[in-house]
Amino acid sequence: SKITEIVAAKDVIFALAQSGVCVAYSRGSIEAENGRLCFLNVSPDEVIRSLFYNKANNSIITVSVYKQDNFSSLNCRSTPL
Repeated sequence: SKITEIVAAKDVIFALAQSGVCVAYSRGSIEAENGRLCFLNVSPDEVIRSLFYNKANNSIITVSVYKQDNFSSLNCRSTPL
């Protein structure tokens, strides 16, 4: 899927795909497989629409929708780095 957003925060790079899947990559680390740290999606039906780096508290804010509610409600979540 096409990458729609890239956010760099500290030693982590976040890539958001058009499909709504968001992946965190380690910047310059060979410890993680292919540099991938984790997926930010907390469930298979979560579609992340946008993400932001919050410098004030060193976190990533994700804006997402869920298939279970017909993608009708925006949900915000803050994930500490």
